[in-house]
This record gives sequence, structure tokens and C-alpha cells, in this order.
Amino acid sequence: MEKELRRGRSTLQILGVGMIVFALWDIAKYFLIMLMIAPDETGGNGAAADPFPVAEQPENVLAIAVGVLVLLMLLLILGLALRIRIGRAARAEGLGRPHRGYLGICFAVFAVQVCLFGLGVWSFASGYSSDQTLLQIFASLLLELCSLITTGELGLTALKVRKLKKQLGEAG
Repeated sequence: MEKELRRGRSTLQILGVGMIVFALWDIAKYFLIMLMIAPDETGGNGAAADPFPVAEQPENVLAIAVGVLVLLMLLLILGLALRIRIGRAARAEGLGRPHRGYLGICFAVFAVQVCLFGLGVWSFASGYSSDQTLLQIFASLLLELCSLITTGELGLTALKVRKLKKQLGEAG
């Protein structure tokens, strides 16, 4: 049983690093997407088509665009902070330092990831693509699936480690 506990703790450390890496990857991915759809020097959009021709643009389009970008950045920062918190707490618990409160966050992030993965699968299955090819959507889905599995496995491993610690009578 002690061997299983050591293995579980080692797995927690690895999965904690994985959570942090996936958090950083999400930030990099969204910045790359922003670069792809940013306006180019001719006034047109890079990879994205202009949804409103110049004559039909609403007067407050700049305010809407800034609002959407600010909301997106806040969500990205929140996601980054939550995943880094989960990753660091999992690593700490893997090293034997008791850490409370991150499992609830982990399972909440997992639930959100399941929903987003479902939307991605629906997008892939329906062939819908704003500016992405099906290959790009498939590659993105593959990475999201890896992140989803990492998050789920981290939560389950943390529960297993806590159960083993309780059975062995360890403090913390």
C-alpha cells in the first residue's frame, strides 16, 4: 500500500506540471489565434473575413470589440490562475505537503472542459468552421482531450492518494 501511495504522489507531481503546461499552452494558443485574426496593414483582417461591410458597421463596433477582448482576456487569466493553482497544489500534495481546496476547483474545471470539448466535437462533426480547416479543429480537439484527461486523472489520483493516506494513518 505504501508503494501505491508513493506512485500516486509521483503521479500527482507529474499531473500538476501537466496542468501548468496546458494552462500556458491555452494562453499561447489564444494569442496565436488573435494574431491570425488581427487586421493587416491593408485594413482587412488577416485570416478572418469582416462580418460587417464598411457601410453596414454599427457605430459602437469598437466598443463591442474592446469589450469582447477584455472579457476574453479576463477569462483567460482566470483559467490560467485556476489551472496554475490546481497544478501547484497537486505538486505540493505529491511532495507530501497537505493541500486543501483544490479538488473542488479541479472538478469544476473538468466540468467546463467537458462542455467545451463537447462543443468542439459538435463543431468538428457538423463541419462548421469560421476560419479553421477540419484538420486544425481535429488537432485542437486532440489537445483539448489530452488536457481533459489530465484534469480528470489529476482529480481521481488526488482522491486515491488521500484515501491511501487515510488507510495508512498518515497525518495531513
